[in-house]
Amino acid sequence: FLLMIAYTVFLIIRSKNEPQEEEKEDDKPRKWYINVLFIIIGLAGIIFGGDFVVDSASYIAKQLGMSDLLVGLTIVAIGTSLPELVTSMVAAKKGENDIAIGNAIGSSLFNVVLILSTSAMISPMPIQMLQLFDVIVMLVSAMMVLLFSFKKKEVNRTGGIIFILVYVAYFTYIVIRNYI
Repeated sequence: FLLMIAYTVFLIIRSKNEPQEEEKEDDKPRKWYINVLFIIIGLAGIIFGGDFVVDSASYIAKQLGMSDLLVGLTIVAIGTSLPELVTSMVAAKKGENDIAIGNAIGSSLFNVVLILSTSAMISPMPIQMLQLFDVIVMLVSAMMVLLFSFKKKEVNRTGGIIFILVYVAYFTYIVIRNYI
């Protein structure tokens, strides 16, 4: 929890020291209250849409006899990641790569560092050996992103395909693991 606070303070200080980007000429400025309205509408859509996807998929998964861990690693994870996926796709399409990358990294850090720590402060969470393997897969995936982006400073289409294949393999593994 303290790590997340320190990291957030670091990001704020660093952003204040960076030069500000100029607005693009083709950007049409909007009134601030219109932007606030769009943020509120977007947040409502994300909250209600995410709840709807997760609740519905979790109900179906329970009816199929899936374990809570499998539901969390698959359906809930996908349902809660859909807003980030859409946001990153829209940002990438508009050429706002920093937003797309920052969204993915920020969401992951937020989930691991803040959500997990806050949940643990409320109620201690014992970790089983299977969950430890899942953490290792997550760390290896993060290292793969680092390796892919370190040399050329980009993750290209090939890298994206490799990450999708790794996810499909992991997804297949956890589904099989649930039923064996």
